[in-house]
Amino acid sequence: NKVYKIEELFKKMHAANIKTVLLSDNSEERVKRFVRNIDTPYVYSAKKPACEGYERALELLGTEKDNTIAVGDRIFIDIVDANSFGIRSVLVDYIRLKRFEWCGFKRILEKMILIIFHISRKPAKLDLR
Repeated sequence: NKVYKIEELFKKMHAANIKTVLLSDNSEERVKRFVRNIDTPYVYSAKKPACEGYERALELLGTEKDNTIAVGDRIFIDIVDANSFGIRSVLVDYIRLKRFEWCGFKRILEKMILIIFHISRKPAKLDLR
């Protein structure tokens, strides 16, 4: 179960004293459903690429740009916006759900960029012990 893996990752990060916050363009109702088992603060309706969402996330974390990393699955929104705001970023593979198999034109462009620049979306080993 992919959701279970995400929940476990957050638990491991929290156990390793890594602070987390979820920054999302989704509604509060949808974000609350996602974080119900994760126990992390969140910013909903972030209106990325607007800076306000990132500023609120940094406030919730109590961190500065230079010691914060954004993790995202969308090059054109998560990664470019975080970098434009001055936060380093990590691109991860997105969750593929059967009901959302067709994700649109931007996902096709992302795949082309990954191929052109020989960027791999292979899972990295992350040991939070």
